[in-house]
Amino acid sequence: MISETLAQQLDSLRAQLTPATAGASLCSWWIQLPLPNGREDTRALAPLEWQWAMDTLRQAELIPGIVPAVSRLKALTREIWHDGPIPVCMARYRVALPTSDAVALVRHAAEVGGGIPEPLPLVEALLETREVFVTGIPMHDQWALATPVVRSRLLVWSFDQRFWCTEPGSELPDSIVFDAGDGLGPRSVEFGQKLATTHPHGDTCTYTISARWGDEVLSARGIVHIGGSAAPRPDETWRLQSTNGLSGKAYVYHPHTAKSQAEKLSKPVIFSEGFPGGWACDYIYEMANQYNLLQRLLAAGHSVVLVGYNNGAIHIPMNSGIIISCLNQINTRTSDPVCIGGVSMGGQVTRYALAWLEWCGMQHSCQLYFSIDTPHLGSTTAVEVQWFVRAFAHLLPSCADLTAAINTVANREFLIAYLESDGVHPDPASAALFADFEAVGNFPKQPRCIAVASGHGKGGRSMKPGDTILTWTDHPFAEATLRVSGDGIDPTVACGGSYPPSSMPKVEAYRNAEGWEAAPGGQAHYAATAAAIAKGAACGNVTLHHPKACIVPTVSALYLKQDPFSSIPADPPDNSPFKAWAVAEENLSHCELSASTAEFLFREITSQLPN
Repeated sequence: MISETLAQQLDSLRAQLTPATAGASLCSWWIQLPLPNGREDTRALAPLEWQWAMDTLRQAELIPGIVPAVSRLKALTREIWHDGPIPVCMARYRVALPTSDAVALVRHAAEVGGGIPEPLPLVEALLETREVFVTGIPMHDQWALATPVVRSRLLVWSFDQRFWCTEPGSELPDSIVFDAGDGLGPRSVEFGQKLATTHPHGDTCTYTISARWGDEVLSARGIVHIGGSAAPRPDETWRLQSTNGLSGKAYVYHPHTAKSQAEKLSKPVIFSEGFPGGWACDYIYEMANQYNLLQRLLAAGHSVVLVGYNNGAIHIPMNSGIIISCLNQINTRTSDPVCIGGVSMGGQVTRYALAWLEWCGMQHSCQLYFSIDTPHLGSTTAVEVQWFVRAFAHLLPSCADLTAAINTVANREFLIAYLESDGVHPDPASAALFADFEAVGNFPKQPRCIAVASGHGKGGRSMKPGDTILTWTDHPFAEATLRVSGDGIDPTVACGGSYPPSSMPKVEAYRNAEGWEAAPGGQAHYAATAAAIAKGAACGNVTLHHPKACIVPTVSALYLKQDPFSSIPADPPDNSPFKAWAVAEENLSHCELSASTAEFLFREITSQLPN
């Protein structure tokens, strides 16, 4: 890392930074990722590259909030189906950045361990400004896909002014020309318009958008992934309202066998979404329809009701009122028994709703409760990944976003181990949640309870304590090493640093006798996400050794209080709240089903609600 002298000099220079001294509202002093300028540089950006570009602009803000987070843009597309209109985002900003001479001067000082020759110049003498003009297609996340895909070869492009990103007060373009890459050439478009194009071949298309201000023209290019078919639209959508003021939605699919209006709601099966809520209907559908589970249930005469929460990041039991509202609507329309459950946190919300109704002495119509990779005994976000996102949150917007997600009430109620600046502790929020469940009887007693785990039941470890997960090297302003926690030879599981320094200790020494991230269980790609964020900064070399780790241990998904590394019995013990359970053959992604666990769910549901 850089010397104390150089750090003090850079602090002095950065203190001078304002939009006036920088000559722009953004100053990319740390990340030197070259971005297309709309003139000689108009290279096409893939979806991840566009996201990196937007994060780079966001990191450079001298006026907070003038660059929207990609997550905020994606949230605007929640109600847009996978084969629906796709919004074209354009971003134009002026960015100040150090000159090549200034970069060379600072790098030399860092390499020799000294400082910049005194007296220091004014910061404006070290900067130059350049234009950035980029385009991308924000689409909400899709189940099991790292990059969202437009599920149609008929693309409907939407030019919505909400996706025009620039500095406040900047003028709109006088005109816009768009080339969809369909061979028909450019067309004039304007904000508020939609344009349909056909793309019969290939799995991507590259589009070009050009904007004119007087005699000035800027062009940007983007790549869109296309192909496949979209999930079906729901037959009905119910707005759900809890007595505590929270709201959500139920997306209702009628059975294929319905012959009349009276038969439309038949033997309902409720699937609840998981953390953090707010998923689009098509995301929930595809998550629940693995191995055609939903289609098979619909064909067997069952209604399917997908429940989503407008805010799933709050105290978990609070959203149980949304489930109760859904059950009330169902009970007014059918007397058929109900199967109910959910994925991940959704299994906890539905579990609490039923337990609370029984504790209150109220009847419910649920004959089967199921949970899919639900963290009944807690979840694990690897301590080393928690350290990484917190250590770089002040520099990298994506790290700040992940830190905020980790710190939400619901997520802290999951966590087995929570990292704070003074070390790792059990989170009091988790203990409070367990107490809330115990207060209402823990699990419902009336329905048959079953569970599915996305992890295997063979026991053992996927990684050894002390194994290196990720390294970030060869840059004077950022370095990190992440290792698997546990009783390894070296107890240091996360170390590194940055300039400006983080509020997190540069070395986090932590011994964890369990090493939960290596336990059998549903997997998360948090380490791969951390690596992608570091690579997006384009500073130094990033090496990823283990892209995924356990997030919901198999023992937690099964509410089995035993050593997490021991094998799982085929049948639940007598003191288990579950009457049956199923595990995957190998560790799968969190909430992912295997062919056998999907068949287990189908068999259990249809046997409780027979044809």
